[in-house]
Amino acid sequence: MLTWRSSGIVLPWLLLFAALPSVSSELPVETFFRNFEVRDAQLSPSGRYLASLSPRGRRVGLVVVDLEARASQWAFVSPTRDVEGFEWMNEERLVFVVMGRHRASWDLLAVNRDGKQFRRLPSRCRAFRDSGRVFRYFGLVPGSDEEILVECCSKATAARRFPHLARVNVYSGRVEPEIVNPGDVQRWLPDHRGVAWVGGIVEGDRVRVVHRTAAGEPWQTLATYGFTKDGIHPIAFTADNQSLLVGWGGGEDTLGLYRFDLEQRKPAELLFRHKEVDVSGVNLHPRSHELTGVAFETERPQVFWFDPEYRQLQASLDQAFPDCLNVLKDESRDGSKLLFLSTRDRNPGTYYLVDGSTKKWKKVFDVAPWIPVEQMAEMKPLSYRSRDGLLLHGYLTLPAHGPRTNLPLVINPHGGPHWRDSWGFDPEVQFLANRGYAVLRVNFRGSSGYGLAFERAGDKQRGRKMQDDLTDGVKWAIAQGIADPKRVAILGGSYGGYAAMAGLAFTPELYRCGVNIAGVTDIDTFLKTTDYATGAESAYVGDPDREKEQLEAVSPLNFAECIQAPVFLAYGKLDRNVPIAQGKEMAAELKKHGKTYELMIRKDEGHGFAREENQVELYRRLDAFLKRYLR
Repeated sequence: MLTWRSSGIVLPWLLLFAALPSVSSELPVETFFRNFEVRDAQLSPSGRYLASLSPRGRRVGLVVVDLEARASQWAFVSPTRDVEGFEWMNEERLVFVVMGRHRASWDLLAVNRDGKQFRRLPSRCRAFRDSGRVFRYFGLVPGSDEEILVECCSKATAARRFPHLARVNVYSGRVEPEIVNPGDVQRWLPDHRGVAWVGGIVEGDRVRVVHRTAAGEPWQTLATYGFTKDGIHPIAFTADNQSLLVGWGGGEDTLGLYRFDLEQRKPAELLFRHKEVDVSGVNLHPRSHELTGVAFETERPQVFWFDPEYRQLQASLDQAFPDCLNVLKDESRDGSKLLFLSTRDRNPGTYYLVDGSTKKWKKVFDVAPWIPVEQMAEMKPLSYRSRDGLLLHGYLTLPAHGPRTNLPLVINPHGGPHWRDSWGFDPEVQFLANRGYAVLRVNFRGSSGYGLAFERAGDKQRGRKMQDDLTDGVKWAIAQGIADPKRVAILGGSYGGYAAMAGLAFTPELYRCGVNIAGVTDIDTFLKTTDYATGAESAYVGDPDREKEQLEAVSPLNFAECIQAPVFLAYGKLDRNVPIAQGKEMAAELKKHGKTYELMIRKDEGHGFAREENQVELYRRLDAFLKRYLR
């Protein structure tokens, strides 16, 4: 059970002292991969209570803290399963998601903050013709303190991408249909009353954005565009529900924030644009729904505040906590209390409660109080040119102590691949740096956030120019004197796992070893055997029917004989994104050709390892693997 102290929820004294070794020591794997003490903290509507995901033993439960009484209690904890996310319904009740027993599904539950009136919410909505199964929490019903929205689908695997919506009462469990999917809608967006809706329909290799003004009204087309072209990306309704806030290029390369006129069906006003990076989100006032800020990310995440009060508060926090990311995480409905999280590259962060009237703040919780900040490493932004002249950005982390040159290097490509690496505390990066490795993360072409041209430069370039960007990153680090050319590893998960295998197969002379966590190894088979073979994937990756040879040419499974370095493979048996067959078949090919490899499979994991005990075991094995081949 968590204990309350004046500075927040902390670990028992003995455990805290045990986690503070000398500066020169190699820290235990658990230091980096145990569950954070506080995660995803949220204020109740009044701001009196704060709920968070917190560990009890190995499992993650839902704890509620009375900020006035300085007392905490468990609302829910399971001996076998982790709480994955939650939301306050009202001052008394919370709705939350628990990973299913086999980590391939989620259970939706509700409970009062004192742990009473626990209810397992229905998993099926029989009002839909295909007897839709509730499979994912969508959000709150605007204006309601008792109902939530859930996405429902048919039993067919592909239909999970095109959900219906239903309302669920978190007290009675009553389920009522909200929207029957009119076609292949993948994403939904409600207005602030829950009356008007916007949806994104997939039609072959195109997206059609549709809108209706109220239940029973016909769906009207707002825009149609190809996956690889500039189009509107609905983010939220404006406060008056008469327009949309959308991301749109508008003839420029980066995604700007526009007001989209629903009556005229066209962008009407540019609200914000950054010349180098895309808009990534917006901040809306919790009561008025007015636009208060817009988020974007250069070397670090940032918010441009339209509202002068938020701007002033942000400036005061940035001055008090320099070189930190000070992020508004939550706010009470009356604005009397605000919750900020202050993080940096060497510290996973501290939560601060801000008084809305005085603007004074006080510390409430450390996210991971056992982290010895002085032993963590700095993450520094970098940039270099690819072989064809494209400017690439990334991050370099060197060990906190010891030599700064001729180091063993781990290049660590991100997943997605339409994603990006960011500046901040990362357990994997800090673990590798603590072991004496330089860590290089590159936002290769195809990564999101750097404009349309940069992202489209990655289309159908998996294993080709996208991989060249990583190769060029390794060569840059060698040329700078940072990396020892004889001690380079590549380690990644999901798309990063594919990139690790591609690096080992297509540039075998570059790497001493590689790690693939849940990565695709045979692109052609992957597209044909999963529900990802959509128009988008054909545009981004390639068509498995018309471009079979091109896909086979960049599938590492077909080039196992070219791999020279030892390989570590890790997969979850329940992975619905990348079937475990992708790993097993790769292992079989490596064995066939007499290659050195290890295969780690966990029957209780899906796409990546989420359970604390599995993460700790994974990185213990990776620790030994990397030491064996890089030292």
